Amino acid sequence: MSDPSLDTQYDVLYILRPELSQEEQEAAIAAFEEVVVANGGEVLATSPWGLRRLAYELDGLREGVYVNMPIRGKACVEELDRRLRIDSRTMRHLIIRETRRQYKTRLRQGSEPLVVPAAEEPEAVVEEEPEAMVAEEPESTSEPTPVEVEEAPESAESQDEAADAADDSDTPTE
Repeated sequence: MSDPSLDTQYDVLYILRPELSQEEQEAAIAAFEEVVVANGGEVLATSPWGLRRLAYELDGLREGVYVNMPIRGKACVEELDRRLRIDSRTMRHLIIRETRRQYKTRLRQGSEPLVVPAAEEPEAVVEEEPEAMVAEEPESTSEPTPVEVEEAPESAESQDEAADAADDSDTPTE
């Protein structure tokens, strides 16, 4: 059986500052991979997603460089979390442990973890509606239909009579 401390898998996602050059980004990624390996873990893959727009402004920035790094091993997580927190090159990070269900499925199938690939930028697609599909409104030659006139509200006397009749039905009969 393999080392049980290596059985636990984590998905690490961190956001690097957008002003870092390509070399600085690669150096940061390599440094975080080294932290995992130096503390007894294993980096399964590293998937830089590139520059993405943030959901909200962080430290006055609207964009960040996302990096996904699935890892295996328990011992390295604390140190990696500490380093990601104090490193000035990272804006935010998230470390998620796989669930028991995912773990059991992976053991049963003997498969490696799913590496989340970088999402490709969608191409600008201009959809044109086919002319046959566009329904044109027919020109109306008929006159508009008249709106039905509502009946005038009942007089105050007839409303009082109806209320009295309703009150009478609520009282028990002897």
